[in-house]
Amino acid sequence: MKAGLVDLDDTLVCWPKHLFAEIAQKAMKNLGEEIDLETAHTITRFDYNYLRQKNIPPEKFWIEFNKYGYAGRLDALQSGRATMMPGAHRLLINLREKGYFLALVTNSPEAPGRLALSYFGLQGYFDAFSFTNNDRIEKPNPELARRALRGIKDLESVFIVGDSTRDIIMGKKLGATTIHLETKNPAIDCGADYCVKSLDEVINILK
Repeated sequence: MKAGLVDLDDTLVCWPKHLFAEIAQKAMKNLGEEIDLETAHTITRFDYNYLRQKNIPPEKFWIEFNKYGYAGRLDALQSGRATMMPGAHRLLINLREKGYFLALVTNSPEAPGRLALSYFGLQGYFDAFSFTNNDRIEKPNPELARRALRGIKDLESVFIVGDSTRDIIMGKKLGATTIHLETKNPAIDCGADYCVKSLDEVINILK
């Protein structure tokens, strides 16, 4: 069987530019630190140098982050500031028709992840889900993907599509075909097998 691993944030769902950084600012304020948006963006991209300087364990930061994460995403969805990536339904329908086993693999916790999927009617396309929860197994750790693929017998090939270097690195560790969606991270040299500007281009690659 062929399998496809699909990222969520800024691959299937487009979030407001500073949403996660603003949530990170609230989390850090709870931890006694006032930070600017740039530092907040850095932390949400899993660069923990600032946290180490302040002796704040990343796990502690994410606990605080997740206190605001669900509400922040819900507000973005209900206000229309979050949108579905153009071509998301077409891509997933096409892959289902081609017989792919589809797994959502995301660094999002389960509750806000399923919230976004349900809001846009995407959840039913997937055979498996792998979220980053309290165990903090996260991309680019390939275990996040492997646990979504464990139920497959006779796995022939795997592809992954995502918008970040962490998606591509994880895919390389798995031996998967890697497709970088250039949404918020255009033209980065991430070593992907393919770089695309839309989800419709993915359909053409996976003929």
